Amino acid sequence: MTNKWCIEKGHSSKKIEAENYDAWTQQLPSDVIGNPMGKSAKYRKSNNHAGLGLAKFIELIQQYNGKLNIVSGNCMLSINPNSPNIVYTTSEQYNWDGVIITCQLNVEALTQPCIDSVDNSELSDILLALTD
Repeated sequence: MTNKWCIEKGHSSKKIEAENYDAWTQQLPSDVIGNPMGKSAKYRKSNNHAGLGLAKFIELIQQYNGKLNIVSGNCMLSINPNSPNIVYTTSEQYNWDGVIITCQLNVEALTQPCIDSVDNSELSDILLALTD
């Protein structure tokens, strides 16, 4: 059995709505000035969830032909820019109680508009922060 719970859309993604209280917003130290996450991520000073989720990150990697590996439990998700498919592999030799993420982004691709891009202000804010 694979452990893909954390990378399935809806399990790790939270919509950010300023008017609603979100108990899972980004945690920041008490002495921090400003929000290092940028304007797309809301924050408070008492918890540690960024609120955008791995499903959004996977979407970003796919839109901009990046490379990604996510290990969670006994499952690894892999995205390669040379292949259109997401590949899941499992191994009974490991069972990681958490998430390991490695990624590679093509900086030049981030500055070009994506043909398949949907008007998504959260992703636009992230891309703007990455390319400034």
